[in-house]
Amino acid sequence: MEQEPLIHKDIVYLRHNETNGYLTDTGVSYQNGYILGTKKEQDQNSVWIIEKYSPPVQGLKKPNYTKVEIWPCDMVVIRNGKTGNVITCNIGNKSLVTKQGEMIVANQYEGTGEQQFLLIFDKFDEINLNRVRLVNVLDENHALHSHNRQYKNPKDVNEVTGFTGVDQNDYWSIIPVSRNVRQSIFIKEQQDVDKPVRPRCYKYIHNMDKLVIRNCFTGGSLHSHTSTYTHGNKQQEITWRYSIRRDQNDWWVIELANGNSDITSQIQDKSLLFLTHTGTGKRLMHINGARNKKKDYLEVNCGVQEEAEFQIEGVDMGIPELNTLLLEYPFRLKHVKTSQYLAALSRPSSKTTFQGEVVLVGGKEQNTIWMVETVDSLFD
Repeated sequence: MEQEPLIHKDIVYLRHNETNGYLTDTGVSYQNGYILGTKKEQDQNSVWIIEKYSPPVQGLKKPNYTKVEIWPCDMVVIRNGKTGNVITCNIGNKSLVTKQGEMIVANQYEGTGEQQFLLIFDKFDEINLNRVRLVNVLDENHALHSHNRQYKNPKDVNEVTGFTGVDQNDYWSIIPVSRNVRQSIFIKEQQDVDKPVRPRCYKYIHNMDKLVIRNCFTGGSLHSHTSTYTHGNKQQEITWRYSIRRDQNDWWVIELANGNSDITSQIQDKSLLFLTHTGTGKRLMHINGARNKKKDYLEVNCGVQEEAEFQIEGVDMGIPELNTLLLEYPFRLKHVKTSQYLAALSRPSSKTTFQGEVVLVGGKEQNTIWMVETVDSLFD
């Protein structure tokens, strides 16, 4: 049976695949929130609302995601339908039973990413709602996790944690709630379940637009700064940032190659282009086979470059093939001379920062997929 699409503010159960327990806000106070667990039975505290999320940018409109489909690697907030509490990952704290990472529910607040998660599937282009990982954006290895270990209070409730690493206890099923259940509890902004899904925003990216670019695998923004590598060519460092609080060093200008200065030109698939860091005025590039500190990947940096080195490649999402770069649609950046792809690694960049490492890799792995998260354009 074909599964229904998952949409913004969908009302669902989250069932743990290994234990068959349903994720529940227990209502038992703990630290600055409430204990999160799984139980065999469904109740009103087992109903959740999944909300598509985009980091806010001062001066730009907040996106309208009403009835918009949620895709792999979208950033989401998971809110309890009964209590309104939000799942919160406190990586620095220990869980109550097993001393893994702490995962609780709490009031929503403007943090750095504690309450934002990425929807991860085994394959980027295959949405399987019966096998989902929910990974916190502050640590791409820190997923919503459960097991058979139980709390002393509340009784008969399995512990839920933030687990560093990947195992079978990280997988969940997202199950739509029936109409009767939807009507039996009060949920703000209750949606009409029969209303058609609205297409994702067809907002075109144009030549010379200013962008924030997000890695789909880590949730981090492509970033640079005046700091330089301590190795290789010791050029200006490229990283990805863990925090969802975007800053001025997360912005890039996209520019078509071959002297095209027409700002009305859209960015077509397979276009050669420059990405210029707005904070330093230098371009994304690779220098002559230079390798990163561990010498296991090719290094990328910002520098002075007159020849375009990167080509845009759209990612097929099972929809009519897109020939133009759009807001929040996935793509890869191919380095033309090496035929390798820009990728975000799950490790620190170098000793000069505490941000993630960006390199070139040979394969088309999930960590090579990016999206335009925000665009500041004359055509808004």
